Amino acid sequence: MVKKVLTYIDGYPPTKSLINDFCDFSYKREGQDVRYSLNDTKLRNLGWNNKCNLDNELPSIVEYYKNKFIW
Repeated sequence: MVKKVLTYIDGYPPTKSLINDFCDFSYKREGQDVRYSLNDTKLRNLGWNNKCNLDNELPSIVEYYKNKFIW
């Protein structure tokens, strides 16, 4: 996700050092979740479908926050 966002911010794929500038990978805590994996099978069986695709929506989200976010 970080790579995708940085690509839309700068317009080109980020380098490893640039990613390290934005992310702190040193923080460790006992019992920390390494990743989350969600299963939406039950929702889909109830008729739910996603209406948006993250890869299609992300450029406009990044552009919005580049222009509107107050730092």
